[in-house]
Amino acid sequence: MSLKIAIIAGEPSGDMLASHLMRSLKSIYSDNIQFIGIGGVNMQKEGLHSLYSMDTLSVAGYGLDVLLQIPKIYLLFRKITKDIIEFHPDIFIGVDAPDFNFHVEKKLKKHNIKIVHYISPTIWAWKYERIYKIKKFVDLMLCIFTMEEEIYKKENINAKFVGNPLALDIEMDIDTKYYREKLNINVSGDVIFTVLVGSTMSEINSLGTIFIDTCKLVAKQIPNALFLFSFAKDTVYNKFKTVLLEYTSHTKSSFRYQLLQNATRDIIKAADIVLSKS
Repeated sequence: MSLKIAIIAGEPSGDMLASHLMRSLKSIYSDNIQFIGIGGVNMQKEGLHSLYSMDTLSVAGYGLDVLLQIPKIYLLFRKITKDIIEFHPDIFIGVDAPDFNFHVEKKLKKHNIKIVHYISPTIWAWKYERIYKIKKFVDLMLCIFTMEEEIYKKENINAKFVGNPLALDIEMDIDTKYYREKLNINVSGDVIFTVLVGSTMSEINSLGTIFIDTCKLVAKQIPNALFLFSFAKDTVYNKFKTVLLEYTSHTKSSFRYQLLQNATRDIIKAADIVLSKS
């Protein structure tokens, strides 16, 4: 008898984390698992039957982009909860995206579906009171920071520290020369800055010009700086490229840069310094 798991990730970072979790589960249950839900390319490679596009959920912030997506997100919420309830999963796993997944989990809990949430929201940094809502519908919280497990256990919520897969993917002793050669970067005397602006359209809209201004300031002080950017999705890549070209043209100032796709880990490993959103 196979294990039936419903799982939802809302953005590329969640897709990456969820794919690691799915792979680990398959190693334990000998691939005898059915996965349905919402996810990206990495989750689908691990066997997810993604019922809807993850793009609808890949929004962030509080601007017009988010407001325009609200009707689509609400319709998606109604559809996916109905699909999951009809699937009768043994477990539902919500991967990050708490604004969406917590609503899904609350709905599914009423149908006696076991709920696991992977990656705690930052209750230790702000809005601690969210933990009392989480307690009502989450059966197990999987944590990526050690102190989070203790915080949940103090509130009598089942929690388990599982770490962050990136800790395994990015080695401690990095051969930066190898990764620069792999990316065809001319590094003679260059100081390499990797810039991680974000993975959603709204992040590009809200943070894009801030990071561009930052790069310009750095370039004035470090003339041999080279800035690397990478994006997983074509739409986000093209959006940032447009913002970058228009903004630098308008301000009549620029800096040396390279735009890449699906190379985030490599450009992190190639860098002297990383500038990143949270």
